[in-house]
Amino acid sequence: MKYRLFLIAVLSLLVAVAAQAQNVRLVRGSVVTGAGVPLANAVITAENGEKFHPEKDGSFEIRVSSLCRELTFTAEGYESVTRTIDGMYMLVKMAVDTAAEREAEARAQAEEEARIKAEKEALAQAKAEEEARIKAEKDAKKAAEAQAKAEEEARIKAEKEAEAKAKAEQQAREKAEKERLAAIEQARKDAEAQALAQKKAEAKALRQGKDAAYNEKYRNKGIEHSVDISYSYPLKKCEVYYHYSGRREYGTLHPFELDYTLSYRINRSVSVGAGAGLLFNAKSITIINDYFSPVYEKFEERRLDIPIFGAVKITPLRKSIRPVIGGSAGYYLLSRTLMWEGDLGAEFRISRRAAAHLLLSVRSTPYPYFNETERIARYQPAISPAVKVGFSF
Repeated sequence: MKYRLFLIAVLSLLVAVAAQAQNVRLVRGSVVTGAGVPLANAVITAENGEKFHPEKDGSFEIRVSSLCRELTFTAEGYESVTRTIDGMYMLVKMAVDTAAEREAEARAQAEEEARIKAEKEALAQAKAEEEARIKAEKDAKKAAEAQAKAEEEARIKAEKEAEAKAKAEQQAREKAEKERLAAIEQARKDAEAQALAQKKAEAKALRQGKDAAYNEKYRNKGIEHSVDISYSYPLKKCEVYYHYSGRREYGTLHPFELDYTLSYRINRSVSVGAGAGLLFNAKSITIINDYFSPVYEKFEERRLDIPIFGAVKITPLRKSIRPVIGGSAGYYLLSRTLMWEGDLGAEFRISRRAAAHLLLSVRSTPYPYFNETERIARYQPAISPAVKVGFSF
């Protein structure tokens, strides 16, 4: 009988402990400020009044009754926060208590205002005393200065009157001297102007005489014919693809050009005109037992071309051997490319009507252009240094 009673008591105790264990829940989390700084001095209060404190890093791990639904978090200087237990981990951010902060700021401001007021009153009193002393000193100083000023003004007035009299006499002497020097300078300028005018007249007469002699010796105005032979070397090479023999590289073309220009010589220095010519490529594309890729099937090889152009020539000096600067621009009719040319060299007068010239040029000549990607085959201008020999009559 006693054994049964003991067994019943042990079973009742075990049932009570198990029931109590089932009524407790574990809650983990952290308490931080709005900026994420841990709050170790926070207080965590459960609904039954039980209080807990987080660790130094703000984390906490507490056991509360399963009937507890909310936790309240408080800390000095921060607004309290009540959070519902809705999971195993809670992150609680606490905002600064602005009311307490404003109250502390108000107290500090009131104390600062009282201190400032006391300092101002002391400064005002010291300032009043200093102003009274300064006023007395100023009054005494003004009286002494007034007397000294009256004496100084009388002295300055006398000195000014003497200076004005001396200055008037000096100005009269300087005016007379300036008038004398101006008359001398004007006479010198008149003499220099007369000498310069005479020198210019003599130089003009000499230049006119030289021009008349040069014009008598050479014809320097009217219709002029020019024939030029030039050789160019295009600074370019290209490759083209053939069906049977693959890719071949072409050497640089060697264009020879014969040009005729009909121009009008405006004066001894400048002439303008227009002309035409014939271009012959000494080395160009040759295809034997082969043909182009279809991309180039419409391309036509041209050994001959016809340039038409406008030209200008400048011969600045009045000498039998004189420098020449020239230029021209036009179009190659067959290859359909632009033509331009700049010349620099010398002209040699042979007779009244005839002259020979040797020129170094930079020009454009037609050159084959192949592009497999864009499927283009045509001629385009290539920059070419050239040597030109010509004869004008």
